[in-house]
Amino acid sequence: MKKQVVIQAGGKGKRLRPHTYVLPKPLMPLGDSTLLETNIKWLCKNGVVNQIITLGYLGHLISAIIDNGSQYGAEIDYYSEEKPLGTAGSLVNLVDELEDHFLLMNGDLVVDLDIDKFKETHLDNKYDITVGAFTTQHQIDYGVLGLDDRKLLKTFDEKPEIDTLVAMGVYFINKKVVSHIPSGSPFGMDNLINQVLKGGGRVGIFHHQGIWLDIGRLKELSNIQEEYSRIESLLLGI
Repeated sequence: MKKQVVIQAGGKGKRLRPHTYVLPKPLMPLGDSTLLETNIKWLCKNGVVNQIITLGYLGHLISAIIDNGSQYGAEIDYYSEEKPLGTAGSLVNLVDELEDHFLLMNGDLVVDLDIDKFKETHLDNKYDITVGAFTTQHQIDYGVLGLDDRKLLKTFDEKPEIDTLVAMGVYFINKKVVSHIPSGSPFGMDNLINQVLKGGGRVGIFHHQGIWLDIGRLKELSNIQEEYSRIESLLLGI
């Protein structure tokens, strides 16, 4: 199956300062490579050669290092945002280049999901958007109270851990929903999904249970550096 990806690489990475004063977030070092290069190679390994990278903050550094992607086996085009357009806003300007169904992913994560199964889930269920989903655990720092119908205490759980299903920042999208996106204005994937739902569209999830690491914060960046040799082996077979 032909596969195409749009990689969102235009953010300022404010939570990773001071590192991102020098480098854009997608070029954060990852082992002997960078985050973006690792993702490009992983995508190519999974047959996603047609790649569009959206640029913004320090985008000239990204295009200078990655070039046309031929060294990774990719075919890369760029779209430069004149102003930040959010996680979905640039898609309206790419509509003529997009496949009927395409992958969209944030440029600040590492994931090993099965792209073929992801796309099959999207197509077989005729979803307009399929959201990559991951279950995370969070510990509540307080005693959590459960009340009955009479407002009397029913349970008392001290600092419980709860499971939360979250969006990973990876989506399969039917090109037709791009028509919901206004031109030239910031527009997030949350806005797009809510517009599709409001219009009666079909939005589903693909529940991933493997690797998902978001390096949007300094702590996560440090953790991924420590684990990179294992992650590189799982993602790239190295």
